[in-house]
Amino acid sequence: MINKKIISIFIISITIMSFLFTSCDNTPQQNTESNGTNDDMSINMNTEENFEDAVARLEANLPEVNYDGDTFTFLVHEADGNGYWGSYEIFAEEETGEAINDAVYRRNRTIEDRLGIEIKEVRTNDVNSLATRTIRADDPEYDCIMPRITGAASMATSGYLVSYDQLPYIDLTNPWWDQNANSMLSIGNRLFFTVGDLSIVDKDSTWVIMFNKTVALNNGLENFYNLVREDKWTMEKFYSIIRDAARDLNGDGVMDENDLAGFLSDTGVILAMFYNTGETVIKKDADDFPYLTLNTERAITAEEKTFEIFGDKTAAVLAEDLPHIANPWSDGLNKMFQEDRGLFYAIGLTVMHKMRSMNSDFGVLPFPKLNENQSQYSHSINPWCSNSIAVPVTVRDREKTSIVLEAMSAEAKYTVIPAYYDVTITNKTIRDEESAEMLNLILSTRSFDLGFIFNWGDIGYMPNSNFPNTGRFVSTYERLEPRAVSDMEKTIDAFKELYE
Repeated sequence: MINKKIISIFIISITIMSFLFTSCDNTPQQNTESNGTNDDMSINMNTEENFEDAVARLEANLPEVNYDGDTFTFLVHEADGNGYWGSYEIFAEEETGEAINDAVYRRNRTIEDRLGIEIKEVRTNDVNSLATRTIRADDPEYDCIMPRITGAASMATSGYLVSYDQLPYIDLTNPWWDQNANSMLSIGNRLFFTVGDLSIVDKDSTWVIMFNKTVALNNGLENFYNLVREDKWTMEKFYSIIRDAARDLNGDGVMDENDLAGFLSDTGVILAMFYNTGETVIKKDADDFPYLTLNTERAITAEEKTFEIFGDKTAAVLAEDLPHIANPWSDGLNKMFQEDRGLFYAIGLTVMHKMRSMNSDFGVLPFPKLNENQSQYSHSINPWCSNSIAVPVTVRDREKTSIVLEAMSAEAKYTVIPAYYDVTITNKTIRDEESAEMLNLILSTRSFDLGFIFNWGDIGYMPNSNFPNTGRFVSTYERLEPRAVSDMEKTIDAFKELYE
């Protein structure tokens, strides 16, 4: 049974503000600081009155149509060898008793009956390659494709995707579309791919911080949720906690899988820690075209603090520190966290699903702010793993496609997404409604930085490539900037040529 309060937490916030190299191939506040607090966190989201108001459905404004049994086909990703990053939000063969599967099944039956369609999916290990081949062959087999965000960016530049303004019945202002993604992923006021309540893998690929409540209790640590609410969850505070919590249990002077680490992660998450301070590679001008903004004193500070946390071998254990373990994530970091030998674990949200059977309780937290002056929390998605929602130019009936996608997205908001929240924050012993509050904060403050996604001239991955050496930010930036500018201008020119 899905908890009413959890649904309320999710829907109220959406109404108010109308993952890396391991397993997979609202504009945020950009470099701004203030003394403000996050207003969303002060709202009482746990009353029955709020719930009753929140669940009043907003219906999609669509015509009454019937497509006489036409098939509507999605092209989606298969899971990788470790069971991650595959689509599970589009199709379900039957009800199985698993919450998300059954919500997907019921949503599809509702839309199929309403529109007279049959929803199908084709699964592949490489959506981009298969979609590109069919587009070049002018084959209209797929009505909607869900490529990785990095792949969608490449396909848009090649002219393979339909701009959302050419899909007449999609209303991107509706709350089942991610407003941050809509505003940040456009170029020249054209949007070719986005995310919303129809997609789940984009949420799974959001970087988060889990914490082991048993370890926190054993160490007598303060309430982390309150630190977030009070805007005291900063990198300095985070670092002091992980240093105090770490223990060299076997006394060999090496922090590894046999010890208690304050912090577990991998070097890919360096990018998340850095960009979640609110730093961005680009901003956009009045015509919605990107320009570089990364070279700032604040960015230098953010990189230094990030490297301090990830580079402390007395407090942190990274996957790269465990080369002797065949799978240092599943058999290393995951195991340490599950066996109470890790306080914090920074990783993609999808890993939380793998923790539902662990004996100790756990919670989820946002990434820390750079300092208390940062105006709001910020969160990155892993663009190599996140899916997106896109329409190939081979689609013959754009009106039908827009109706189906809008109807499915609207229905997903009230069925699939509440099930996703319920599953994500519930382990075998407890439902953590404070984590629901944190998860809502995380997903409502996500950043979709084009400079990070396109990685022009490798400048988007610069914090990762610099690690662990501090003091190289300016010299590395100056070396990468000319190519980054050139590559970015080529992308802009391609968009102007293709779409103006």
